[in-house]
Amino acid sequence: MGGSGPPGREQRVELLNTRPGRRRPDVRARDLGCFGAEADRVGVFGVTAVPVPDRLGGAVTVWQPPS
Repeated sequence: MGGSGPPGREQRVELLNTRPGRRRPDVRARDLGCFGAEADRVGVFGVTAVPVPDRLGGAVTVWQPPS
């Protein structure tokens, strides 16, 4: 993604539809993903650690759409 502000609508649509997700994706530390939420919000999550299988640590940012 890039930039410090939230992505625009076109970029959100592109990011969300380019690589549809799977139910249980294989993830590693430093992987990133984006998601859509209710009320036209968009978010990004980053995996910070995978200490054991089926557990992970991460960070999430969710942007409110412009008014």
